[in-house]
Amino acid sequence: MRLWTRSLLLYLVKKSGVYYASPVNFNYWFNFGFLSLYFLISQLITGIVIAMFYNANALLAFGLILDMSNEIYYGWWLRYIHANGASFFFFCVYLHMCRGLYHGSFIYPRQYLWISGSIIWVLMIATAFSGNLAKNKYR
Repeated sequence: MRLWTRSLLLYLVKKSGVYYASPVNFNYWFNFGFLSLYFLISQLITGIVIAMFYNANALLAFGLILDMSNEIYYGWWLRYIHANGASFFFFCVYLHMCRGLYHGSFIYPRQYLWISGSIIWVLMIATAFSGNLAKNKYR
């Protein structure tokens, strides 16, 4: 047990996650955190696969996207999973944050988790904004 007290990081994990009781009203609204993680992993995998076939040249990009959609097996499906998954990801994150605000997840025992989640949320918005700028630059 002395390992918990030696490291500040392990101490924060213990105080915010390990010894924190589950709420009495545990319901389906608590699934949106896991759904956010699922859509994040889906975005990462589909984004990596799409990046293998993409070229950032302004003259070739649209043709390569058409080739990926028409010539690669299920390329259209991969593109639409990536495009719609981004919307679902934001939707699930916002519902997850609204649930946290409603249940008071930002008060004492878990304030560090809330702050780290808010930082991740700002980074998520910045990433989506810069990604959308890169996509729409040559339209």
